[in-house]
Amino acid sequence: MMMATAGVSRWDPRDLMSELDPTAEEGTKGRYIAEPERRLMFAILTDAIMRFRRLTESRHPAARHDLMEAAHWIRSEDRSWPCSFVNVCEALDIAPEPLRREVLKWRTVAARPRVTRRGMLVGKLAAVEPS
Repeated sequence: MMMATAGVSRWDPRDLMSELDPTAEEGTKGRYIAEPERRLMFAILTDAIMRFRRLTESRHPAARHDLMEAAHWIRSEDRSWPCSFVNVCEALDIAPEPLRREVLKWRTVAARPRVTRRGMLVGKLAAVEPS
């Protein structure tokens, strides 16, 4: 369960991986996603993506280390560990490269200046008031 955090948008991993709903009877290629191992792999991948997303939006300095660690896991090509990004993706019949590219894009998008309602309002007031 994802807890609401101030300033962090609500994001649902099913938006990115809608075809892999663990509550569905069948996953891709006719394999049952309800199998315990596949459900575990889906939970690992979902948790990692949600955590990465939360960390990219965090303004907390301590989150920087966790973000680097999460990015390292996503970028890794290690196949020796059963819960590596590549092995988890392959267990779920997901191509790791396209997913990796999309998830890592959030890091660059999150680096942009944050737009707030107050900032927009102050910007509009400054444009209306004569100098």
